[in-house]
Amino acid sequence: MWCTTKHINDVVVGVRKAGHSVRKTPKVTKVLSPITAANLRQAHQLVETGHMRGKVVVMNN
Repeated sequence: MWCTTKHINDVVVGVRKAGHSVRKTPKVTKVLSPITAANLRQAHQLVETGHMRGKVVVMNN
């Protein structure tokens, strides 16, 4: 199958449009508070293990 530059461009434009029409909201899995060295270490360990699905948030109240 031969792909022309126009065909590839049409595909890229279609993918871009599809990506912009769908909003994705991040999934927050864990919130650690307040911002301390211990909480930063814990957040780093959670991400490092590779078993996290979603985001880890470290914040002050």
